[in-house]
Amino acid sequence: MTLFSGVRSTKNLVVSGLALCAVSLTACGGSTPLGGSGSSGSGIPTVATKNTTRVDASSTSDKAAAISLAVWPGGGQRPRSAILLPSDWQSGLAAAPLAAPPFNGAFLMADDGIPDATQSALDELSPTGVTSAQGVKRIRIGNAEDPGQSKQISGNGPAGLADAVDKSRAAAGARSTGSLVVVGTDGPEWGTPAAAWAARSGDPILFAQKDALPQPTADAIRRHGHPLIMLLAPTTVVSPQVESQLAALGTVIRITGPTPVAAAIAFARFRDGDRGWGLIDPGHGYIFTNSENPMDAIVSAPLSAAGVWGASLPLPSSTEIPAALDQYLRDVQPGFRDDPTRAVYNHGWLIGDTKAISQETQATLDHLLEIVPANEQRVHP
Repeated sequence: MTLFSGVRSTKNLVVSGLALCAVSLTACGGSTPLGGSGSSGSGIPTVATKNTTRVDASSTSDKAAAISLAVWPGGGQRPRSAILLPSDWQSGLAAAPLAAPPFNGAFLMADDGIPDATQSALDELSPTGVTSAQGVKRIRIGNAEDPGQSKQISGNGPAGLADAVDKSRAAAGARSTGSLVVVGTDGPEWGTPAAAWAARSGDPILFAQKDALPQPTADAIRRHGHPLIMLLAPTTVVSPQVESQLAALGTVIRITGPTPVAAAIAFARFRDGDRGWGLIDPGHGYIFTNSENPMDAIVSAPLSAAGVWGASLPLPSSTEIPAALDQYLRDVQPGFRDDPTRAVYNHGWLIGDTKAISQETQATLDHLLEIVPANEQRVHP
């Protein structure tokens, strides 16, 4: 593997120095120095600012590998399993609970083959194995043939696959949750923020069609008793008729908004007892993705199971921070009265290169996450 001088990031720190290509937060094998254009190869500020860390890669496989190695950087920190994902977002979203115990999975990309970035990460991560699942170390999601010795989780369509994932977690001894998430089979911009929560909580993510509730979804809900059902979809994606069918199986709360960004913010704010993020105060982590790349919200889910346990917030484009997101980040912006070192802090992970999230957008997000004096008026700069 190629050595280069750059910035190595883990889930809790960023340090300068000599790093392995497979361990960095930049695309392996690329010709652009870590940090991209305009940063003189230092990684500052394109990769890291004082309140943000960027996964500076363009391909999904490179992003997934870099994130996995940031969550499990070595030194005794190893995942229990490696989850090999296909490139369709429904399958990836169904697999998101595998980032939680007992699988504690690193998410890596693999369709019909194993990309170089994935193989390098597998070699580096060296999963320990899930003891409660007969020592399983690699799990292939979907129906693609696996050239290795992976356990395969597959199902008939998104609903069948999600049901199979839930059964696999139960068979491995996962704690049965009293809540779950239902998303639509269409409209990834509405459903993908669920991946971060599933990684955080282990709640299953199940699928509904706009005008029909698939039988595997109904079966999975029944296995969880009469759970809280967080429905992450507007009525244009999952109809009121399907909501009524869900209500016969559990307590349904539809969490949505006029836009996908507003819906994701509503989900980040939502709390019902001990279920839901409840991020209405300072001192939290956030993961920012470009909603045009739905897999980014999925491969970044392990960041929500460790480190700053971040909620996922989409951006509609590389250059736009909608007013609703701007206001939310100001609402939860940290403040201090006398001593900032005794305060709490917010941190943002940015997934993708500057084509996905521009450097100007990163600078604005850094400003919105910055701790400020408690009496400072929070207005646009």
